[in-house]
Amino acid sequence: MIVVADDGGHLLYLERLDDTQVASVEVGIGKARTATIFRRPSKEFENQVKNGRAAALALPGAPPLQGGIPITLRGHRRIVEGYSMSKWVVVPADANGPYVPTENKVVEGMLKLAGVRSTDVVYDLGCGDGRIVIMAAKGFGAHGVGVDIDPVRIQEARANAKAHSVENLVRFEEGDLFAASLHNATVVTLYLLPHVNLRLRPMLLSDLKPGTRVVSHSFNMGNWEPEKEEEVDGATIYLWTIPEKK
Repeated sequence: MIVVADDGGHLLYLERLDDTQVASVEVGIGKARTATIFRRPSKEFENQVKNGRAAALALPGAPPLQGGIPITLRGHRRIVEGYSMSKWVVVPADANGPYVPTENKVVEGMLKLAGVRSTDVVYDLGCGDGRIVIMAAKGFGAHGVGVDIDPVRIQEARANAKAHSVENLVRFEEGDLFAASLHNATVVTLYLLPHVNLRLRPMLLSDLKPGTRVVSHSFNMGNWEPEKEEEVDGATIYLWTIPEKK
């Protein structure tokens, strides 16, 4: 389920699976409202309740439940709701994927699930601030390439790489992820919407070498069953390996 509200808490967009419960839809809208009204993740209010601050339960039309996330796209705030351990996103008209940063614990989990080593070349499609390839370089000694269509994110990623002293191991390319050359990749990481994953799947299967590992945060690949599936810090991550060509 995807729920997007504007900065006034009004529903802009809702997408759900056919079997989604009506109650889940209402809760999802409420999470989005919580994030937009208070300009902070709704998880903060859930934590307040857990810590004994019952007043958070009285928020009007704004349930104190984890999942509502305020995010900024190119300087414009959009409020996005997440559900079923997934953080949902709004996609700009000229982008294939959004900028919603992956938590560092999840980044580390994705790289470990892929078995990243110093001999790997990690490509992150929709790299945002570059944190995945930077951690691959700094924590695992791998080379990395980040691809993002947003020049602001690319600039930020390059600055982050410099700050972490890994410029010699990583590079960032501004462009459409569907135009990226992936032939050198041994690991590909994704945090994209489900329909983007499905559109990307044929490209991954045709362009990547057999044995290349693909890891996705939150979203699967339709009927391409993952080899492994893990939960890390409330997020689901999936692993596939590119098979031998037929």
